[in-house]
Amino acid sequence: MANLVVADRIRHVATIVLRPLDALREALGRPVNERGPVRPVHLRLSGRVVGATVQPLNEPAPKPIENLSGDTIYRDFRLPAATYRIELVRDPRRPGDFVYEDIDPAQRDLVWNPAAPGAGLPGLPTHPSRFVVIRLFPSAGYPFPTGSTLLRGGLLWYDGTALDGAVIETAPGVAVLSRSRLGSRGDFVLAVRATAASGTANLQLNLTDVDAATRPGGVAYLASLPAVWPAAWERANMRSVRQAALAGTVQRSDGRLLANATITLAGRPGLVTTNDAGRWSYYFPPLTASGAVNITVQHPDYAPVTLNNVAFTADRTAAAPTVVLS
Repeated sequence: MANLVVADRIRHVATIVLRPLDALREALGRPVNERGPVRPVHLRLSGRVVGATVQPLNEPAPKPIENLSGDTIYRDFRLPAATYRIELVRDPRRPGDFVYEDIDPAQRDLVWNPAAPGAGLPGLPTHPSRFVVIRLFPSAGYPFPTGSTLLRGGLLWYDGTALDGAVIETAPGVAVLSRSRLGSRGDFVLAVRATAASGTANLQLNLTDVDAATRPGGVAYLASLPAVWPAAWERANMRSVRQAALAGTVQRSDGRLLANATITLAGRPGLVTTNDAGRWSYYFPPLTASGAVNITVQHPDYAPVTLNNVAFTADRTAAAPTVVLS
């Protein structure tokens, strides 16, 4: 390792290679010239992380070199040991191309220790270079090239809101999919490495950053989510994965729609309320098979009503009978 003494302190001269995982290239296994339009992924070190803040670098910002494999290389710059924040830089001149949504929040911060450049990275060279894999999230809204092998779907709380902070990823030992953070509507997309004509991918939900307390009965609902979520895929096709759901309407005896009525499902966690249009929806956990459930509708100004054996269908939204409160 080369050391440079500047102003009575040792500064290290080194090389860092940030290797983003190009989900489209890796998952589809296609050469670069066959993968369709792909916007270059630009990564930069934006500052030093100190506590809960990010401070600008005292040194001149290092200028990266990018190669055809998608690596971002910072070469021969002086950077003391510390924790640094990594940012994704978009290219506004190419709005129509494929681009990743964001860096994995767990990997936005790079812990740089020039004295041990290979620490925690077995099998990599021990010369003063650091190879770091930066994982980037695919997004449900990307214009994937025609013929991409994709799994698209949605995952919602029982009341129809997205599980903020949840991530769809592969189960241990299965490496056929990219990870995907849930979008604002609970949507996700996964790119499959289609080495066979079809198959089943075992998914799991990473709920580390989900705050169950934000939903009534949220803890009970999270406990009911499956540990592994099998999802079938077909090469060069898009498959959709959806939750079973029930949707209905509540009205008064005079026909006017009723807001703020509560709906509970026997044996199911949580409750939902009707909106201003008197409508409600309840979403079951993934893998819930078709069945039937008893529904109770309540409002402080009216007598409660119970509907028995209301049928619902796996992977579909079924209509519940309209409830009239009087």
